[in-house]
Amino acid sequence: GGGNNITATEIASSSTLTLKSDTISLSPYSQNVVAVNDVDTTNSGTTMQTLEAGTFRRNNTSGDYYSDKWWNTLIGKDGNYMFISNSISWTNDSLSSLQYVKIYKKQSSGDLYGDGDGNPGPFQTITYGDITGSPSSMREWARDLQIDQNGDLLMIDASENHNTQQKWYVYYKTSSNWAPINCDGTNSNIRTFPQVGNLPNNSHILNKLSANGQLLVLSNNHQNPDSTGRFVLFKVALTGSGSSTEIFFTHVVTVDGTNEYTGGSITRWAHLGSCCSVANDGTILVGSYNRNSSWSNFKCKVYVYKYDVDADSFNSSPIWTWEEPDGYRNNYTEQIEAGSITSDGNYIAFSSHGQDNPENSTNNYGWIRVYKKNNASGTDWVRVGGPSGGDSDLFGGTLWGSTVNGGNVFMGQTFVTIDKVDGTLRLLQSAHQSSRVNYVNGWASLYKFREGADSDWVLVKSHDGTTSSEFGRAASLGHNYYVIGSQQDNPSAQSNVNNVVKSKAYVYDIETTVISSSNVATTSANVSGELT
Repeated sequence: GGGNNITATEIASSSTLTLKSDTISLSPYSQNVVAVNDVDTTNSGTTMQTLEAGTFRRNNTSGDYYSDKWWNTLIGKDGNYMFISNSISWTNDSLSSLQYVKIYKKQSSGDLYGDGDGNPGPFQTITYGDITGSPSSMREWARDLQIDQNGDLLMIDASENHNTQQKWYVYYKTSSNWAPINCDGTNSNIRTFPQVGNLPNNSHILNKLSANGQLLVLSNNHQNPDSTGRFVLFKVALTGSGSSTEIFFTHVVTVDGTNEYTGGSITRWAHLGSCCSVANDGTILVGSYNRNSSWSNFKCKVYVYKYDVDADSFNSSPIWTWEEPDGYRNNYTEQIEAGSITSDGNYIAFSSHGQDNPENSTNNYGWIRVYKKNNASGTDWVRVGGPSGGDSDLFGGTLWGSTVNGGNVFMGQTFVTIDKVDGTLRLLQSAHQSSRVNYVNGWASLYKFREGADSDWVLVKSHDGTTSSEFGRAASLGHNYYVIGSQQDNPSAQSNVNNVVKSKAYVYDIETTVISSSNVATTSANVSGELT
């Protein structure tokens, strides 16, 4: 008699419960309101700031190029820092010392990015000419930059026009700035990787540091005399702290592509490593284009490899392979040269920037395809977004280049980057040679897709460059901002002797809209009455 208190768990586990009275009160309970952010497709893509990336100069006497063609910009995922490089493609005037990496800090006043105190200048500049002991002649220093998720670890590529090794300068963020850190127990922040060569004067960045900074993939799709191509995986570990921080690179595996032979002669050259990306869990995306001897026929493939981080073991065979349904392509631009993987390893994206729509129509629209891991082992991937025809429908869906003026749209030519924030996939692409509006204006666009809500990829914002500006030379995607780079701001001066023009980096915002959902969770049950 008198009443009993029984917990919710006890009630749920009871097979029979009968009350003499009919009074049951559920108390207390909690109502949890969960706020979910989706990309605001109406207000995103506003220009927040324009920064000078570097200076372009042509001198008719020496033929030097300063900040010509290849440079990079990266933004940390948290948006607190942005990195912009200025490299020299070729020089006869000892301009090597003028190469640099500028680091900008997000500010609460003044320009969005500056020195951190409200001023427009960079927070820090790392200049090649200030590095003691470096060669006086250095080609394309800082053409490629790699950072971990928020930019604490910074790696700067040094090409040296060297096709048999890669050299990187390594820095780490201390309490005050980025400082050089010793590599592999040496007294130098310079790390040479003899396992893989560099690709001087190449528009595509074929290397990738994982978001957590613990895995590094370097690739060269022209590696070896017979162009099998190659990618190399390293484990990365930091020790110490502050000024005593050191970094160690441990070689895991070297993977060469496999050429095709007929009668003992090569009939297709693999060029493995035409794009590369690595996730925190060791999932690796690699592209190849398997071309014939005359570069007139391509059999593009994409591979997914897996390195088991916990077991420290690598599966030497790809766990999944994609080959375009229509098979061979007949144009150099139809190869796979840009790709990306989300940091959790669950989604991949890759592009064929010169693919015609329909086939053989010579319009070079280009496409991007996105796939989701469909089982725990990663041996099955399914297409995300796009037409109802799924993987067999090559020509449907939003992620095709669109034209205003004519052909050579080249969607996904230079950069393809995918991530997932608050349950929404975001994809950024750029095409620096796109003639979507006019000849090589360049083009970039941001898309979003929310599974269960969107039937296809949704265009958030499209950006066209100005005349011949090659807009899209660089591109990077943060949580709340993205940045696109152009080769020059005033390209009409490019062909004139001794004229100077500027490369630019444009920062855009990503606004969000809140999706609210609620649920009621009972924490206990108070039962009043006499149990029988």
